[in-house]
Amino acid sequence: MARDEPLTPLEREIETQWRAISPGRCLTGEEIVTLATLGLRWQRYEAAMDHVAACDACLRLLTQLRSLESKAGRQGVSRPRPWNLQLAAAGAAVAAVAFAWIGIGTYRSSRVVVSVHDSGGLVAVTASNRLTGLSALPLAEQNLIAGALRSGRVETPPVLAGLRESGTAARAPFAFSVAAPHGIVVASLQPEFTWKLPAGASTCRIFLACAGNAGRSVATGHLTSERWVPKKPLLQGAVYSWQVAAYDSQGRELQRVPGPVRTLRFKVLDQESAARLDRLRQSAGSSHLAMGLGYAREGLIEEAEGEFAALRQVNPGSGRIRALLESVRALREG
Repeated sequence: MARDEPLTPLEREIETQWRAISPGRCLTGEEIVTLATLGLRWQRYEAAMDHVAACDACLRLLTQLRSLESKAGRQGVSRPRPWNLQLAAAGAAVAAVAFAWIGIGTYRSSRVVVSVHDSGGLVAVTASNRLTGLSALPLAEQNLIAGALRSGRVETPPVLAGLRESGTAARAPFAFSVAAPHGIVVASLQPEFTWKLPAGASTCRIFLACAGNAGRSVATGHLTSERWVPKKPLLQGAVYSWQVAAYDSQGRELQRVPGPVRTLRFKVLDQESAARLDRLRQSAGSSHLAMGLGYAREGLIEEAEGEFAALRQVNPGSGRIRALLESVRALREG
């Protein structure tokens, strides 16, 4: 590639040093440029930075490259630098800045250990557990996200403990299939109930009981569909249990779910939790990661799963996001 201008002394020095580096042991010139220009967006960022942290030759080259670019920027220079190093597009050198300005010791603590793409941009966690990319969030929220990204797990929220069965009861099978809501928190005051009628059943009835408030209990008439939505809003913050009774064409009860040893419970989102989520939305913007963890913390497992599924679409190759999504799905199955 022909150059427009001769090499400057600094450019020549950088080229000489790069040629002295053993290609089998160090980064190539093209890799150093890619590292400098793309930074966290480069697929090999973490591995390359690990190498540079331990390699004086590559570190020196990155540092000098940053010095060269800073000098060119101050002088308003904008010209191609093809060199034999392929150092053509070096601009805002993320990696070089880290070494030139904060030093190798600080880098090791600020080294990115995991990063993901969110709808608002890149979110990363450093070795010192600092979160970058969601600076508008309160520190407690940032720490929650950093912990989840590092572990690849979404912790079971305490609110679900009183809605889930344990021991023998949890393992007892239902007589026929029922779906939501079961063992979760719901945001809607009129949630949808779904089930699958057993063979021989023509109709069914839903029996809905509100814990501590018998006056808010509901018993439907005979239904022919396999879904039902309450006509009146449920009580905010209340815990409900429900049953589905299946009947044959003669009106005789065939089976009832749950049976005597199991329960179907859920909670309607309370006002305080709803307000907490509203504040999170205001600071999180369009972040699927922040909202997914926020929903999970409040027990809104269906909403959390939706956010992590959207996050998986923009991070199709991320094992960490896949693990988080699977973790949320495990909470749903509970």
